[in-house]
Amino acid sequence: CLIIKNAFSLDRCKFILGDLNEIMHLLSGPFDICLAIGILYHLEDPVAIIHRIAELADNLFVWTHYSTEDFPKGSLVKVESPKGFYRGKYVWENTKHYLSSLKERSFWIFEEDVTKVVKEAGFKQIELIQKEKHEHGPAMTFLAKK
Repeated sequence: CLIIKNAFSLDRCKFILGDLNEIMHLLSGPFDICLAIGILYHLEDPVAIIHRIAELADNLFVWTHYSTEDFPKGSLVKVESPKGFYRGKYVWENTKHYLSSLKERSFWIFEEDVTKVVKEAGFKQIELIQKEKHEHGPAMTFLAKK
């Protein structure tokens, strides 16, 4: 990220390294865009993070895995938030692996519910860029705009 930032003189970009759950409340916007690439499916409460991002940014670019009836293995769960219920599955994370979550479990939201959360958070337009059958589970890329 820093190489691209410096190569293209992206002086308005800021990169922060840390536990997303701890730093989100420290941020103040507005930001032009939030890039959530490969992170939402590593969070125990991605719904809360999406709502917090909506408070801070006008646009949201996402690449994420999502849950289906068949994948990942495990029981279907409905979690409650102030805006409603969201379906998904809990996945155990290997916290010692550098590409894993800092928490022992994450929540993979169903595809339809990801869209529902993003809209309820205040993003009015969602442009689906790509859906793929990734080796680690179904994934999608989209851009959400207010």
